[in-house]
Formats: sequence, structure tokens, C-alpha cells
Amino acid sequence: MTLPPRYGRKYKSSYLKAKIADENMWSRIPCVNPDISGLDGARRMKENELLFEFIDQYFPDGSYAFEPVNEQ
Repeated sequence: MTLPPRYGRKYKSSYLKAKIADENMWSRIPCVNPDISGLDGARRMKENELLFEFIDQYFPDGSYAFEPVNEQ
């Protein structure tokens, strides 16, 4: 999956961007469309924005795992 350009510009960490763009990050959540470029994906990205900003600032070089929020 390709990270939408607006998120590629927003975050500096290559590791974080790769994690966000990893389809497995989203497809393992039941009943969730893993596409982050649509409206649902934009909503999920917004829900996880604080987490991503924290990771981007304090752990830019990885290595970590995280589980995104998906409130339905």
C-alpha cells in the first residue's frame, strides 16, 4: 500500500511511514477496509494522529510495534 502524499509530508520517520503504509497494520482489524486513502482511512489516520506524532518525534528510527485505534 502507498502512503498518501499528505502523510508522507507530515511525518519525517521513514520507519513510521512504512508502518502506516503496511496493509497488515489495518487489515487485521475485523471489518476494516485497509485502504488509508479513502474517507474511512482518513478518519482512522485522524484518530491515530497523536500516536503517530509522538512516535515521529521520540522514536524516529524504530524499532517498535503499535496497534492503531479503530473506533467503529
